[in-house]
Amino acid sequence: MTDLPGAETGDAAVDEALRSLEGLEQRAVREHVVAFDAVHRALSDRLAEGQA
Repeated sequence: MTDLPGAETGDAAVDEALRSLEGLEQRAVREHVVAFDAVHRALSDRLAEGQA
């Protein structure tokens, strides 16, 4: 994530993926893997779009 809370990258898809991690510290640890997998998938998809 960015160093500043609420900072944006300028890429809407990336920003949305990162926002989904907000409040992660409040969630049960078992939910972290699911959250990280979803962000990884979203970022991988965004990278693939950029290479098409």
